[in-house]
Amino acid sequence: MERVDLSPHKTTEPSGRRQFLPILITANAAIFRPSSLSQPERNVVSGVLGSGAGAVTMAVSYPIYLHRLGYETYGLWLVLSAVLSFAQLSSFGLSPAVTKLVAEDKARNRPDGLTGYLGTALLTLLFSGSMALILLTAFRRPIAQAFGIHDRAAATAVLLLPWVGVLCLAFLVADLLGAALSGLGRIDLTNYTQAGSQVVGAACAILLLRLGYGVESLLIGNALAFLALQAVAAAYLVRMTNLRLVSLLTWDVQRFRRLTRLGGGVAGGSLLAMLLSPFNRLVLSRFGGLATIPVYDIAFSGSLRMKSLLESGIRAIMPEISRVGASGGNRIRARINHINRRAYVVIFVAGAPVFVTVALVAAPALHLWLGARYTGVLPAALRIALLGTFLSLLATPPYFTLMGLGIARHIFGSFVVQSSTNVAMVLLAVLASGTLSVSTALWGGALGMGVCLAYLSFFGWRTVSRFGD
Repeated sequence: MERVDLSPHKTTEPSGRRQFLPILITANAAIFRPSSLSQPERNVVSGVLGSGAGAVTMAVSYPIYLHRLGYETYGLWLVLSAVLSFAQLSSFGLSPAVTKLVAEDKARNRPDGLTGYLGTALLTLLFSGSMALILLTAFRRPIAQAFGIHDRAAATAVLLLPWVGVLCLAFLVADLLGAALSGLGRIDLTNYTQAGSQVVGAACAILLLRLGYGVESLLIGNALAFLALQAVAAAYLVRMTNLRLVSLLTWDVQRFRRLTRLGGGVAGGSLLAMLLSPFNRLVLSRFGGLATIPVYDIAFSGSLRMKSLLESGIRAIMPEISRVGASGGNRIRARINHINRRAYVVIFVAGAPVFVTVALVAAPALHLWLGARYTGVLPAALRIALLGTFLSLLATPPYFTLMGLGIARHIFGSFVVQSSTNVAMVLLAVLASGTLSVSTALWGGALGMGVCLAYLSFFGWRTVSRFGD
């Protein structure tokens, strides 16, 4: 493996002929001829391939989970996953901040940036994550009651919630190590490692289910996946940079302030993001029952998997824009606009036809996929989720542009408008009828994503327009 070049990074405007779309089309060839692609192109291809592997993993595992556990028991696991999302707030948005700041220091030839930022973030995360674990353990019974879980399911939830906290901490550490790799420009390694860990986790969970274990199989499978992710990401960092893990046991006040200043907006946005899917799961659990949650999750998570096939490649623009902004010089606005235009080519040429096709064949495809576990409300739910997800996909170029330029306040603002729109629609539905359907919950999310798109597009355009050419 080549070591990371810590010399000053020279940013040049890519050739107009090297668009994202040809990279996507030639992804299979790139697997066998990786040396023919530049590093940014490898990052894009790996994102697409990694997301594709995740989608295949979901397609294989979901029918097995429903067959072995049923809608209600699997719905219980999805409720616990929502609690996992809430517990992840203890990360303070450190991972994207590490990616940006490590990328900037690499561009400025500051080799100590990786050790300083990663060590500070890791120690901060271990402390805050441990506090979250303690709170989750102490309040596990009220949490189960808040989700409307009763009887035998409540006993299972109370038993598993502390272990869900441990799982959350393992995930956050793995995510932080992957963020450091991304900051060094090796998003491809991060993507492949994450995809491999998903396969490992699903395979272990399916094996345990076939051996007769219950919902605990999913907990153990995810734990093994996150541990594998940590080990591989750490090995890559050590091999690429001669990093000594003991050197990460340092905490720097100045770097902590920079991390939290940038990550604060993301953390605040993450708090508001809890008012989307996790909030909808909470309300559905109370006013629709545990069995409605897998229906919601199939539609919402399935559409997000489709989005991630494209977004994972588009995500590679964030460190590139960070380097453009950090390098200074002329024509910054033109170079950023050029990067964003390539992203929109992918969305409209490669993304839109796929979304439309899936919406048209939703009913027969879902019936073929789930077999006896198919339910008639799924096709309409999936179409609503696809609409919202495509609107969210359109918002990714301005989102990653603002992140790359370090404009955290607008990231936070986008979460405010998106979450408040979703919450308002869901609560109005509950107040009006005393219940909540899966379709209404998904319409709330779709409307919120549309408002978020308008917000990010406006402020992204205004921010980039301030750079002179």
